[in-house]
Amino acid sequence: MIECCADGIHIRKPEEERPYVCTVNRFHSPELEKWNTGEVDDWLSSQRYETMEKTLSREAPQMDISIAKELLSGKKGFICQYDRDTGKDTVWSVIYDLKHHKIYRAEGNPARCVYQEDQRVVFQPNKQ
Repeated sequence: MIECCADGIHIRKPEEERPYVCTVNRFHSPELEKWNTGEVDDWLSSQRYETMEKTLSREAPQMDISIAKELLSGKKGFICQYDRDTGKDTVWSVIYDLKHHKIYRAEGNPARCVYQEDQRVVFQPNKQ
């Protein structure tokens, strides 16, 4: 996962004690946190990040597509359940299953739209 801005870049990879990465509309790496600003509406990113961190810290070892769908649809905590009267909503959501070379896409808020397998990308065999 790459966090970057004009003044810096930070790459975060899964680690043994933290076998996942996640991000939101805010920097979380110590190198870039100083570039967060309160002047920009980050769409409740702290709440969304907390939901992802709590869920992934518990469920990353057994993570599968059904858990990912539950997480992104808001069944594990706040992710995209915005008050629609504010004009905010999630317009699409994607799950990349790299282990099985599959992509799932919800065209709209995943709390209200079903994920469909997206077969437009053809995965090539890993040639090392």
